[in-house]
Amino acid sequence: MPYETKPMKKQWLEVDGRMTPIILPQIWNHELQDWVVTSEQNPLPTQVTGSIVELYKNNSVEIESNSRINLKDITKMSKKQVTASIRVESSHDFLLDVDWRTSATGSSGYSIEAEKMIEANNELNARSEKYITTKSNVARFRLENNSSETQRYLSVVIMGVD
Repeated sequence: MPYETKPMKKQWLEVDGRMTPIILPQIWNHELQDWVVTSEQNPLPTQVTGSIVELYKNNSVEIESNSRINLKDITKMSKKQVTASIRVESSHDFLLDVDWRTSATGSSGYSIEAEKMIEANNELNARSEKYITTKSNVARFRLENNSSETQRYLSVVIMGVD
């Protein structure tokens, strides 16, 4: 193969009084049969290794005081991780969790483990601190209003990641 025998492009710089060769960032151009130095006009090629998919989005959710609602049941979770973000109308305490469930024909299964995604204390905006690894292909996402008043959630987004 030509790229194995063709020398890469380098630049000589003076370092501590000595000339030192520096290999420049470059890619092999098959058409030119030569190394091409990368730049803004000729960037390194990138490859998308995963995808982020919106599992749930709602721009107006209202929850009564000290109560919890089920936002979304997923019975065929194909993503490896999940994450979320929430924006509310007024600061208060709230909790978003995911209830990982068993697979059960004709139902949403039985709870295996509930895992906190967001626990907000008197906040207007919150997001998952980390990606949560999927524990089952069946999931129930729940949002809990922990305040003494009915609250409006302006944006609730749950994302799945490969």
